[in-house]
Amino acid sequence: MNVAPFTMKDVYAHRRMCTAKAKRFATAFDAQVYIARRKFRKMRTYECPYCGGFHLTSKRAA
Repeated sequence: MNVAPFTMKDVYAHRRMCTAKAKRFATAFDAQVYIARRKFRKMRTYECPYCGGFHLTSKRAA
């Protein structure tokens, strides 16, 4: 299995995205349910490239 080595930039991005304040969800559906129950109207989900889970963001999709 070929896996590209992580750079320090990747390590910092992972720490910033996954461990700071981010709540991790196993599926996009679970994240959408969380949004709906708390009535976060301007939130969306995204799949994290570092942990494979789903997080929430208020930023617009690119």
